Amino acid sequence: MRIPLGNFGVRGPDPVQHTRISGDGIDAAARAAQNLGNTGMQIAGDVLLEERRKKEEDDRSRASVAVIGHQSAVQDAVDSLKERLSTGELSRDKAQEAFTGAMTKVREQTMGEVPHWLREQAGVRLQGSEQRAMLGLNRFVDGLRRDELAGNLETIRDTMAKDAGRPGADIDKLNAEFETAAKHLGPQAGIGTDKLGKLVQDFKDRNWFNQAQARAMSARDSLDDLQALEKELSDADGYYVGRLDTEKRNVLISSVISHRMRLESKIQLTADRREASAERTIAKIDQQIASGVPATPDMWVQWEKETLGTTQAEAFRDRIRSEEEVQRLLREPPEKQAAFLQEREATLLQGGGTLRDRANLDRLKRVVDNTRKQLQESPLLFAQGRTGESVKPLDLGMLLDPERGKEVAGLIGERVATVAALRSQYGDSVKARVLLPNEAEALGRTLDKLAPDQQVEIFRAMRQTIGDDVTYQGTLSQIAPDSPVKALAGALVARGTDYVKSNVFSPDETIAARQTAQLALLGESLLNPTKGQKATDGKTSTWIMPKKADMLRRFNDKMGDAFAGTPQAMDSQFEFVQATYAGLLASRGGAKNPEMIDAALFEQAIERTTPVMKQGGASFLKPAVGMSDDHFREKLRAALPDDLKPQYDRLPLRNVRSNQYVILNGARPLTDAAGNPVIVTVQP
Repeated sequence: MRIPLGNFGVRGPDPVQHTRISGDGIDAAARAAQNLGNTGMQIAGDVLLEERRKKEEDDRSRASVAVIGHQSAVQDAVDSLKERLSTGELSRDKAQEAFTGAMTKVREQTMGEVPHWLREQAGVRLQGSEQRAMLGLNRFVDGLRRDELAGNLETIRDTMAKDAGRPGADIDKLNAEFETAAKHLGPQAGIGTDKLGKLVQDFKDRNWFNQAQARAMSARDSLDDLQALEKELSDADGYYVGRLDTEKRNVLISSVISHRMRLESKIQLTADRREASAERTIAKIDQQIASGVPATPDMWVQWEKETLGTTQAEAFRDRIRSEEEVQRLLREPPEKQAAFLQEREATLLQGGGTLRDRANLDRLKRVVDNTRKQLQESPLLFAQGRTGESVKPLDLGMLLDPERGKEVAGLIGERVATVAALRSQYGDSVKARVLLPNEAEALGRTLDKLAPDQQVEIFRAMRQTIGDDVTYQGTLSQIAPDSPVKALAGALVARGTDYVKSNVFSPDETIAARQTAQLALLGESLLNPTKGQKATDGKTSTWIMPKKADMLRRFNDKMGDAFAGTPQAMDSQFEFVQATYAGLLASRGGAKNPEMIDAALFEQAIERTTPVMKQGGASFLKPAVGMSDDHFREKLRAALPDDLKPQYDRLPLRNVRSNQYVILNGARPLTDAAGNPVIVTVQP
C-alpha cells in the first residue's frame, strides 16, 4: 500500500543530460517506433474487446436482475388477478385473457432494457415462471369455482330448509331434491363422498327435527295435537321413528311432554277457575233470587255464559225455574205464600224428594222471609224493587228550611202514599216508614250532634211534614232504633197535649209537651251522651242519679199492670221517665242529695211522660199526656157499643195500640158474638 507523503521528501528535477545518437541508433529507433505503433494498435484492440466484454457482462447482469424482477412482477400480477377474481371484478372466464395481457405488460416492464439476444436466452426461464404462475392461477380459479359450487349447494340447502319449515311442507320431497342436487354439485365442488353423505343426512335430520319441533310449538295450546305428536315420536311404529335418531326424538319427546303437562295443568286450572266462577255466579243468582227483585234479561244471558260448560250448568237451569216460581209466589198475598210453603214442606216430608227439591224449598223460604222482612222494615225499598222506579232522595236540610216546606211535603207525601198502599195491600205488618235506610242513619247521626232544643225542633218539623201519627211513629223508630228516649220524645212532641201542673200556693201551671220532650232529651244527653255530644263538650257523663232499682220500684208501683206482656215497652217507658227526671233535676241546678229520689219530682216525670190510668182493676195508658181521666171516660163512652156504655167507668181495659183498647173479661179479652175480641178506639 502506498502511503501518501504529501509534499514531504519530493525530489527536484534532475539536470538535463544530452545524448548523442548514431545512424544505427536512428534505425533502431525507427524500428522501435514501428514496434511501438504495432503495440499501440494491439493495445487499442484489447481495450475494445475488454469494453465489449464488460458491456456483455453488464447486459447479462441486467438480464439476471430483470428475470428476477419478472418473476416477482408475475407473482404480483397473479396476486392482483386473484384479488380481482375474489372480489368479482374479474370473471373466471376472462381470467386467461387477463393473465396473457398481464404477462405481456410484465415482460415489457421488466425486460424492456434487456438486449434481444439475451431475451431469447431468458425466454425459457420467463416462460417457466409464467407457466407456473398460470398453473397457480388456474388452480385458484378452480378453487373459486369449487367454492361457488359449494356456496350454491349451501344456498340450495338453506332455501330448502326454509321451505321445509313452512306449514304443510313435503319433507320427503325436499330431502330427495336436496340429495339429488348434492350428488350433482358435491363432486364438482370438491366435497368428499363421506362428507357429502353426512351433509345430506344432516340436512334430512334437521328438516325432520325442525318440523317436529315446529309442530310441538304450534301444538302447545292443543292437548289433542300434543298427544298425537307424542305418540308419533314415542311409538315403535311412530311417524318419526325412521326419520329421526333416538337422541333427537328423546329431546323432542321431553319437550312435548313438558308442553302437555303444562297445558294439562293450565286446562285443569282454567276449568277449576271456571267452576269456581260458576259457583260464584250461582251464589249471585241465589242472592238475586233471595232479594225478590227480578233479574234483567241481560243478567240471565251473562250468567248463562259464566256457567255454560261447567258442572253448574244444570244448577243454572234449575235457578231459572226457581226464579219463575219465586216471582209467581211473590205476587201472591202473604197468607197464600205461607200456605204454599207449608204445602210444599208437607209434600217433602210425606212423599220425600231430592236434595235439589229441599234446596229449592229452602230458597223459596229465604226469598219469602227476606221479602217479608224488607216489606216490613224498608217498604220504600220493597216498592222500588217491585216497580223499578227509584225513590227520589230526600235532602235532610229541607226539614229545617221553612222555604222548602212545600217541596219536602211533596216528597214525603209521595212516600206516605206508597207506604199506605203497601199497608193496604199487605196489612199492618208493613211498618209505616218513609225514610230510606241511609237517610234514617244520616238523620240519626245529625240528631246526636244537636242540642235538645234543636232535636225537638227537628221532631216538630218532621211531624208537620209527615202529617200522619202512624207514619211519624214509624219514622221515629227508624231514626232512633237504639234510643227509646229519642223516639218517645219525638212522639210526645207530636201527640202530647199541654200538661197542667197543680200548685197549692200558686196558680196551676200549664207546661207544653215540647218542653217535657226537651227535658227528656236533656236528661238523656246527661245520662247517655252520644259521641257527637262528647266531642262537643269534651266531657264524659258524671251525672249522679238514684239507684235504678229504687226508681224502677216506684215506676212499677205507679204503672201497675199497664205493661203486662210487653216488657220491652215497659223498659223503654222507664228510660223515658228516668231521662225526664234527670232533665228536671238539671233544670233546677241539680239536687243536694242526688242519690235520694225526689218523690214529687219523680211523680211529675211520670205524669208528664206516661199517662197511666187505673179502672176496673186494670191499668192502661191513655192516648195522650195531659188527658184527664174524666175526659178519657167521656171519649170511651162515646166509642163503646150501646150495651156497654152503662159500664164505661168500670170496664177494665188493656192497650192494643196507643189509642186502641181491648175490654177484659177477667184475664181474657171480651169477645163479640162472632168470637172476636171487642176493640175500642178512643181518640185523644
